[in-house]
This record gives sequence, structure tokens and C-alpha cells, in this order.
Amino acid sequence: MVKTKSGITKVYFAELPKEIQERFHYDQQKAGAYSAEQAANYTAYQKQQQDAQRERDDAAAKNNAILAEQEAAKNRTQALQARYDELQKQEDDLLRQIGEAKQPGPAYYGGKNNRTLLHHPNPQKSQLPLLQSHLSDVRRERTEVRKQLEKAQR
Repeated sequence: MVKTKSGITKVYFAELPKEIQERFHYDQQKAGAYSAEQAANYTAYQKQQQDAQRERDDAAAKNNAILAEQEAAKNRTQALQARYDELQKQEDDLLRQIGEAKQPGPAYYGGKNNRTLLHHPNPQKSQLPLLQSHLSDVRRERTEVRKQLEKAQR
């Protein structure tokens, strides 16, 4: 270091005269080799840091992919469960409608002296085959959804 009126200035050994370099046992070849070694070490350190960062990024991407897959599976399971519940409700409604359609129509007294209890035809009875067909379809779909739900929950 050299002190001047304007402050302190750093002076490198390579810039000093030969006799001063020898007095402090400065060897320019050793200094060059040391600088090259330090640069190589720093380059290796940077490469190691980049590799470690790449590994961390890869692990984070893999974890994010796993989380996204788990979330998608959860959403699929929830959608299947909602569909299953909806089909169960439809089945219950159809069973109720079929039960109503099988009932006799409104009662009235007729016959001789209006003492015989008779029934009008049930207007819903004509819908019975359609309701039973729809019930069969709903049950089939509910079975398929249940199988998919069981598979998704494994």
C-alpha cells in the first residue's frame, strides 16, 4: 500500500521493483500458478453450485408434479363421489315414482247403489315401463361409477 495525499492506493507485488519482490520472497511463477488454481477452484465451486441448484429445481418440479397429480386424483374422486350421490338420489326418486305408478287410481263408489269401492285408472301407470327402463340405466351407471370410485381410491 502506498500512502499519498489523496489517500491509500493498493499496489500489487507484480508492480513492485525486482529487489523489493525478492526481499519479500515473491515468486511471479508461483503467484501465477496460485491465481490460476484459485480461478479453477472458483469455477469448480460455481459449477458445483449450479449443479446443486439444478438438482433442487428438478426435485421441486418433481414434487410439484406429484402434488398436481394428487390434487387431480382428489378432484376426480370428489367428482365421482358427487356423481354417485346424484345417481343414488335419482334412483330413490325413480323408485318412489314407480311405487306411485303401481298404486291404484283415485277411489270412488260405484256399482249397484254406489256401495262398491272402485278405482279410476292411475294415469302414471302408462309411464311404468319408461320409469323402469330409466331405473335400470341409472343403476347400471351407478355401478360403473362405484367401480371407478373404488379404483380411484386405491
